[in-house]
Amino acid sequence: MIDRLREIAIKGRRLRLFAPIIALFAAGLFGLEVIGVVNSSKDDYFLIPSVVLLLWAAILCTVFYSFPNVPKRLEKGCSLVKRVKNSLLRFYYYVLAFVLITSTVGVISFSFKLVGVWTREFA
Repeated sequence: MIDRLREIAIKGRRLRLFAPIIALFAAGLFGLEVIGVVNSSKDDYFLIPSVVLLLWAAILCTVFYSFPNVPKRLEKGCSLVKRVKNSLLRFYYYVLAFVLITSTVGVISFSFKLVGVWTREFA
């Protein structure tokens, strides 16, 4: 599982720069909407899309910046100390992958609910 996430993160190197830019844009839009600088309408039209965009950008940043550094599996010929160290590092990435997958499922559910509310409110 973490090897597949490493492959995705390595293949997505070109998008690595855009994820934090999108996150900063969404956070800025959210902040301006909350402060009241953006006069999109009296109903805070961009508030929900900025939250959804910020959540997805955070997920992308986690994938692109954490998983390219996953160590490869060691062969049986390596020393016990190296194998234990590698296993502990890989365990950390398995925990991070589990947190990422559960948060992605939560963001998917939250996104559907927020987009539903947004379309009912502004459609």
